[in-house]
Amino acid sequence: MIFKSYESVSVHLGVKIYVKVIFSNKILSWFWNKHEFIAEVILFLCA
Repeated sequence: MIFKSYESVSVHLGVKIYVKVIFSNKILSWFWNKHEFIAEVILFLCA
């Protein structure tokens, strides 16, 4: 019974960490895309 609850807790933590990593990766890629877009606009304006 103790092992079962421990297992469910570890699964819950794993899901939480997985979601956090995916979410932060999405935000990072979004920021990176925005940064690239801004850089392209600046290069276009300077050219």
